[in-house]
Amino acid sequence: MAFDESLSDERTEQPTAKRREEAQREGRVAISQDLTGAVVVLGGLGGCVLAGPAFVTAAIGLFQEGLRLQPQELTIDGTLALLAASAANAAHLGWPLVAAPLFAGIAATLLQTRFALAPRGPALHWNRLSLGQGFNRLLGGQGAMNALKATLKLSVVGTVSLLTLQSELPHRLTAPSGIQAATMEAVGGVVSRV
Repeated sequence: MAFDESLSDERTEQPTAKRREEAQREGRVAISQDLTGAVVVLGGLGGCVLAGPAFVTAAIGLFQEGLRLQPQELTIDGTLALLAASAANAAHLGWPLVAAPLFAGIAATLLQTRFALAPRGPALHWNRLSLGQGFNRLLGGQGAMNALKATLKLSVVGTVSLLTLQSELPHRLTAPSGIQAATMEAVGGVVSRV
Protein backbone atom coordinates (compact mmCIF):
# COMPACT_ATOMS: atom_id res chain seq x y z
CA MET A 1 0.00 0.00 0.00
CA ALA A 2 1.53 3.31 -1.07
CA PHE A 3 1.77 6.23 1.33
CA ASP A 4 -0.35 9.19 0.26
CA GLU A 5 1.66 12.36 0.83
CA SER A 6 -1.42 14.57 0.64
CA LEU A 7 -2.67 13.05 3.91
CA SER A 8 0.54 13.84 5.75
CA ASP A 9 0.28 16.44 8.52
CA GLU A 10 3.98 17.27 8.31
CA ARG A 11 4.92 20.46 6.52
CA THR A 12 7.75 20.28 4.03
CA GLU A 13 8.04 24.05 3.52
CA GLN A 14 9.04 26.62 6.11
CA PRO A 15 6.38 29.23 6.94
CA THR A 16 6.73 32.56 5.16
CA ALA A 17 7.42 35.77 7.02
CA LYS A 18 3.86 36.89 6.34
CA ARG A 19 2.43 33.72 7.93
CA ARG A 20 4.72 34.11 10.95
CA GLU A 21 3.62 37.72 11.47
CA GLU A 22 -0.01 36.71 11.06
CA ALA A 23 0.35 33.92 13.64
CA GLN A 24 2.11 36.27 16.05
CA ARG A 25 -0.64 38.90 15.66
CA GLU A 26 -3.27 36.27 16.42
CA GLY A 27 -1.35 35.03 19.47
CA ARG A 28 -0.53 31.62 17.97
CA VAL A 29 3.04 31.21 19.20
CA ALA A 30 4.87 28.26 20.73
CA ILE A 31 5.10 28.42 24.51
CA SER A 32 6.62 25.78 26.76
CA GLN A 33 4.30 25.15 29.69
CA ASP A 34 7.06 23.18 31.44
CA LEU A 35 9.51 26.08 31.23
CA THR A 36 6.91 28.51 32.50
CA GLY A 37 6.00 26.14 35.36
CA ALA A 38 9.66 25.71 36.32
CA VAL A 39 10.20 29.48 36.33
CA VAL A 40 7.08 29.95 38.50
CA VAL A 41 8.38 27.36 41.00
CA LEU A 42 11.82 29.02 41.05
CA GLY A 43 10.14 32.42 41.52
CA GLY A 44 8.16 31.00 44.43
CA LEU A 45 11.30 29.57 46.00
CA GLY A 46 13.06 32.90 45.48
CA GLY A 47 10.17 34.69 47.17
CA CYS A 48 10.40 32.26 50.09
CA VAL A 49 14.15 32.77 50.39
CA LEU A 50 13.90 36.56 50.26
CA ALA A 51 10.74 37.07 52.32
CA GLY A 52 10.62 33.85 54.33
CA PRO A 53 12.53 34.89 57.46
CA ALA A 54 10.69 38.22 57.75
CA PHE A 55 7.40 36.44 57.09
CA VAL A 56 7.97 33.88 59.85
CA THR A 57 9.12 36.51 62.36
CA ALA A 58 6.15 38.79 61.67
CA ALA A 59 3.70 35.87 61.68
CA ILE A 60 4.96 34.71 65.10
CA GLY A 61 4.62 38.27 66.39
CA LEU A 62 1.04 38.51 65.11
CA PHE A 63 0.22 35.13 66.59
CA GLN A 64 1.60 36.10 69.97
CA GLU A 65 -0.24 39.43 69.84
CA GLY A 66 -3.49 37.57 69.25
CA LEU A 67 -2.78 35.25 72.18
CA ARG A 68 -2.19 38.20 74.52
CA LEU A 69 -5.82 39.28 74.19
CA GLN A 70 -7.93 38.82 77.27
CA PRO A 71 -11.30 37.04 76.98
CA GLN A 72 -13.21 40.23 77.88
CA GLU A 73 -11.63 41.97 74.85
CA LEU A 74 -13.13 39.39 72.50
CA THR A 75 -16.53 40.93 71.93
CA ILE A 76 -18.19 40.66 68.53
CA ASP A 77 -16.78 44.02 67.43
CA GLY A 78 -13.37 43.22 68.90
CA THR A 79 -13.30 39.85 67.15
CA LEU A 80 -14.30 41.40 63.80
CA ALA A 81 -11.63 44.08 64.21
CA LEU A 82 -9.05 41.40 65.05
CA LEU A 83 -10.13 39.38 62.00
CA ALA A 84 -9.88 42.44 59.71
CA ALA A 85 -6.46 43.36 61.10
CA SER A 86 -5.26 39.76 60.74
CA ALA A 87 -6.46 39.60 57.12
CA ALA A 88 -4.71 42.89 56.30
CA ASN A 89 -1.51 41.71 58.00
CA ALA A 90 -1.67 38.35 56.19
CA ALA A 91 -2.01 40.15 52.85
CA HIS A 92 0.88 42.45 53.76
CA LEU A 93 3.05 39.51 54.78
CA GLY A 94 2.09 37.17 51.95
CA TRP A 95 2.30 39.43 48.92
CA PRO A 96 5.99 38.64 48.17
CA LEU A 97 5.19 34.92 48.25
CA VAL A 98 2.45 35.47 45.65
CA ALA A 99 3.97 38.29 43.61
CA ALA A 100 7.35 36.64 42.95
CA PRO A 101 5.95 33.56 41.17
CA LEU A 102 3.32 35.67 39.40
CA PHE A 103 5.86 38.08 37.92
CA ALA A 104 8.25 35.22 37.13
CA GLY A 105 5.51 33.43 35.16
CA ILE A 106 4.54 36.59 33.29
CA ALA A 107 8.19 37.32 32.47
CA ALA A 108 8.79 33.76 31.24
CA THR A 109 5.73 33.91 29.00
CA LEU A 110 6.65 37.32 27.58
CA LEU A 111 10.23 36.20 26.90
CA GLN A 112 9.03 33.06 25.11
CA THR A 113 6.64 35.04 22.91
CA ARG A 114 9.21 37.80 22.32
CA PHE A 115 6.88 40.29 23.99
CA ALA A 116 4.13 39.60 21.48
CA LEU A 117 0.81 40.55 23.01
CA ALA A 118 -2.42 39.46 21.39
CA PRO A 119 -4.65 42.46 20.63
CA ARG A 120 -7.62 40.72 22.20
CA GLY A 121 -7.78 38.40 25.16
CA PRO A 122 -8.90 34.80 25.08
CA ALA A 123 -12.57 34.44 24.26
CA LEU A 124 -14.83 32.63 26.70
CA HIS A 125 -17.37 30.38 24.99
CA TRP A 126 -20.31 30.13 27.40
CA ASN A 127 -22.02 27.54 25.21
CA ARG A 128 -19.15 25.12 25.85
CA LEU A 129 -19.46 25.30 29.63
CA SER A 130 -21.49 22.43 31.01
CA LEU A 131 -21.80 21.41 34.64
CA GLY A 132 -22.78 17.87 33.63
CA GLN A 133 -19.71 17.42 31.44
CA GLY A 134 -17.51 18.77 34.22
CA PHE A 135 -18.85 16.23 36.70
CA ASN A 136 -18.49 13.47 34.09
CA ARG A 137 -14.83 14.40 33.68
CA LEU A 138 -14.28 14.49 37.45
CA LEU A 139 -16.13 11.31 38.27
CA GLY A 140 -15.49 9.39 35.05
CA GLY A 141 -12.72 6.94 34.27
CA GLN A 142 -10.12 9.60 33.47
CA GLY A 143 -10.89 11.49 36.72
CA ALA A 144 -10.62 8.28 38.74
CA MET A 145 -7.31 7.47 37.03
CA ASN A 146 -5.96 10.96 37.81
CA ALA A 147 -7.05 10.62 41.46
CA LEU A 148 -5.34 7.22 41.64
CA LYS A 149 -2.14 8.64 40.15
CA ALA A 150 -2.16 11.58 42.57
CA THR A 151 -2.70 9.24 45.53
CA LEU A 152 0.12 6.99 44.36
CA LYS A 153 2.48 9.96 43.93
CA LEU A 154 1.59 11.27 47.38
CA SER A 155 2.19 7.83 48.88
CA VAL A 156 5.59 7.51 47.21
CA VAL A 157 6.70 11.01 48.24
CA GLY A 158 5.42 10.44 51.79
CA THR A 159 7.22 7.11 52.07
CA VAL A 160 10.49 8.53 50.74
CA SER A 161 10.18 11.51 53.11
CA LEU A 162 9.50 9.23 56.07
CA LEU A 163 12.42 6.96 55.24
CA THR A 164 14.70 9.97 54.77
CA LEU A 165 13.67 11.71 58.00
CA GLN A 166 13.20 8.60 60.13
CA SER A 167 16.50 9.00 61.94
CA GLU A 168 15.71 12.68 62.69
CA LEU A 169 12.19 12.11 64.05
CA PRO A 170 13.15 11.38 67.69
CA HIS A 171 15.10 14.67 67.83
CA ARG A 172 12.29 16.63 66.17
CA LEU A 173 9.59 15.27 68.47
CA THR A 174 11.19 16.39 71.70
CA ALA A 175 9.36 18.83 73.95
CA PRO A 176 9.74 22.46 72.80
CA SER A 177 11.46 25.01 74.97
CA GLY A 178 11.68 28.79 75.18
CA ILE A 179 9.30 30.82 73.05
CA GLN A 180 7.90 27.70 71.37
CA ALA A 181 6.86 26.27 74.73
CA ALA A 182 5.31 29.57 75.82
CA THR A 183 3.38 29.86 72.57
CA MET A 184 2.11 26.29 72.77
CA GLU A 185 1.13 26.79 76.41
CA ALA A 186 -0.81 29.94 75.50
CA VAL A 187 -2.57 28.16 72.63
CA GLY A 188 -3.48 25.29 74.94
CA GLY A 189 -4.85 27.77 77.49
CA VAL A 190 -7.01 29.50 74.87
CA VAL A 191 -8.30 26.18 73.54
CA SER A 192 -9.12 24.89 77.03
CA ARG A 193 -11.02 28.11 77.87
CA VAL A 194 -13.10 27.86 74.71
